[in-house]
Amino acid sequence: MKWYFHSVAENAEFGVLMRVQRYPARRRPAWPFIACGCGAVLVASAVCVVALGLLGLRFAPELALRVAGFQPAGQTDSVFAVPEVALPVVNNPAALPPAAIVVDAGQLGRRSLGEVNSGGVSVVVGSAAGTAQTVVQAAVDETGLLDLCRRYTTVCSPAGDAVRNVTFDLRPGGVIVRGEFLVPQAGLWQPAGIVLRLNAASRLEIAGVDVNGVLFSTPPGELSALVEQVTATANDLLRQVAVETGGARYTLERLVITDDAVTALLR
Repeated sequence: MKWYFHSVAENAEFGVLMRVQRYPARRRPAWPFIACGCGAVLVASAVCVVALGLLGLRFAPELALRVAGFQPAGQTDSVFAVPEVALPVVNNPAALPPAAIVVDAGQLGRRSLGEVNSGGVSVVVGSAAGTAQTVVQAAVDETGLLDLCRRYTTVCSPAGDAVRNVTFDLRPGGVIVRGEFLVPQAGLWQPAGIVLRLNAASRLEIAGVDVNGVLFSTPPGELSALVEQVTATANDLLRQVAVETGGARYTLERLVITDDAVTALLR
């Protein structure tokens, strides 16, 4: 048996009606794509905000210094690219117990080293090279400097007035005094580091201000006055500091700064 299918016109007599109906394709709702697109935009925006925030934290101190009139002056490391200086020679050195040593810091007061973290300070007594004169040699590392600072002042604590939370970054021939400095014009605390280098007279000189490894010059104005005040205070301390032990008093003659410690020779 054979079956033949014809068009409706041709086979109307058979009573067979064949219709081919086409249904429109169902459209997929657009909201999932819109939601995904919005989500992607929000995620990208959040990433951008975080990135800009991190960049802002990274460069905000530099921008603040530029606004205040500071100018870039190279890299901070270049200040400390100096020849190594030999430490003073002390013959027949004998270690002194901390409790037997009193450090007189002038207007800042007198303290026994027994009150200080003795792990950061070492003191020996002996004779100067080529002479029979008794000398004292004291070496203080960054931990010892911080402990001494906290014993004598408030600048190395959150309670500082114009300067607070100070720490010390020792370098060959100098030091970076890092901390937060009050900017009077804005009433804000500016994190920065004062770069100080040691001269031939064992006094500290301002080399600039360090932010993230970049050295900035110090312009005239209130911020410059604050930096100079910190330096002047440090030099006053060097002029006044004395060590008392065994009934004798020794004052500073020479200072050497390395990556590891500040070494003072006192006579």
